[in-house]
Amino acid sequence: MTILTYYEFLLDRNLSHSPESYKKYRKYYQRLYQRKRRREHKEITLLLHPDNHIRLRAGAIKHNQSLSRFIESSALAYLDQKYITPDKNIVASILQKVSLMYSYIQQLLHEGNTDSDNQTIKRSFDILLKLEHQLEQLLTHPDSLETVIYKTLHAYPNYYQTLTKLLKAYDHQNQIN
Repeated sequence: MTILTYYEFLLDRNLSHSPESYKKYRKYYQRLYQRKRRREHKEITLLLHPDNHIRLRAGAIKHNQSLSRFIESSALAYLDQKYITPDKNIVASILQKVSLMYSYIQQLLHEGNTDSDNQTIKRSFDILLKLEHQLEQLLTHPDSLETVIYKTLHAYPNYYQTLTKLLKAYDHQNQIN
């Protein structure tokens, strides 16, 4: 259903322009607008303890978002097992600088350099490509704690014994208390 303009409304209802007809149009417009809005967007009312409201408001300010947008993005990031970055502009700036370094190395490759220089530049280029990908991944979708522990233990097997001892000592301490 389309919402009529004020003049279409007057013509459709055979009304003349008056303050009373304008009030009728505003009621008509608000009713249809709210109906359309409820159909297209779902609304949730959330009651918060004042302390939690303060914490959420601080998080929203830190992330440069409105409170409702922050709650929505945080909940969706949690469901997708992702993180929201505090300042997307800074992340974009870092990625842009890495991209500029990438372009600079490409330019060096195309300039007439010796073979050893080209080999060094190519290695630097490959390292930079990997760095750019890892940086983007780290800033937009950092690993969960479980993944970090798994990767660390996989890379350094001797840490496994140390971690096991620490966890056993922690369990023992909790059993005493």
